[in-house]
Amino acid sequence: MITKKDFNILNDWTIKISQSKKIFDCCCIDLKGKKATIFQPSVSEKDYWLHEYLHIALSSLRSIDKRKVKEVAYAEEQLIRDICWLTIQE
Repeated sequence: MITKKDFNILNDWTIKISQSKKIFDCCCIDLKGKKATIFQPSVSEKDYWLHEYLHIALSSLRSIDKRKVKEVAYAEEQLIRDICWLTIQE
């Protein structure tokens, strides 16, 4: 299963997996607090975890101050490498 450890950009994030029986197939993201909750899939888990972690990782990337050009470039490069690494492992 994919986890936050697979994405360097999420190292300082707190991500919980909800056991809710009422909400499914989404994630809630708090950019300021660097927290997210992922809700369980309602059907197949096949790419679900990757899909939700990518939502959080991309939100994290977009939240970086665009004036910090080097930081944005580094984070983007690292995220792309992480995604490539995941696809190689499949």
